[in-house]
This record gives sequence, C-alpha cells and structure tokens, in this order.
Amino acid sequence: MTLIKARSPQAKGRVERSNAVMQDRLVKEMRLAGITGIDQANMWLEASGYLPQLDDRLGVAAVDPLDAHRPLVVQLADVLCVKETRSVGLDACVQWRGRVLQMLDAPGSLREVEVW
Repeated sequence: MTLIKARSPQAKGRVERSNAVMQDRLVKEMRLAGITGIDQANMWLEASGYLPQLDDRLGVAAVDPLDAHRPLVVQLADVLCVKETRSVGLDACVQWRGRVLQMLDAPGSLREVEVW
C-alpha cells in the first residue's frame, strides 16, 4: 500500500468523488424518502443504513489503528479570542471598544494590560 498525500491529484479526486456522492446522491435519496426537515433527515440517516453503506463502499482501513491525535495542550479560550494591549489610566481603568473597564486590584505601577 502506498501513501497518497492530500496534495496529490489522486487524493483530491477521492475527496471530490466522496463530496459528489454526499451532495448529489444523498439529496436525491432524501427527496425520494419524502424528507422535508432536519429532524426527519437525521432520523432517516439513523434508520436507513445509508452512512454504513457509504462507509463500506468508500471507507479505507487505517494502516495503523492506533489513534495518532495529540492531546490538546492549550486552553481554547486563551487562543480563540481577541487580544489587545491597552494603557491603564491613573484611576485603574482601561478603555476598550467604547467601554470603560475598571481593574479592582491593579498595582499603581501598572502601565499597560492585555485585554482578552
């Protein structure tokens, strides 16, 4: 078995074929079943066996069944936020986006803070 990298035309073709199946055939199957809403679609997907059939047809077994995901080492709330540096006033207040934020325990020597 050879590794097919995601940048190769073969891998892109495999993804496009899979997407075509999901975008074209799945919609037609749902229309034939008379599905008109998301709840009906979810129930139909569970009951019809469509996804297991698709897995049997398109799925490829992993060479190594060991889960290679690395543990998350950062707090997402610390990464997925806006961070801006602001000056601290003499009254221990910071202005940010039209708001005044007052720091309760700000040392007197604090000149700048990073607002998250």
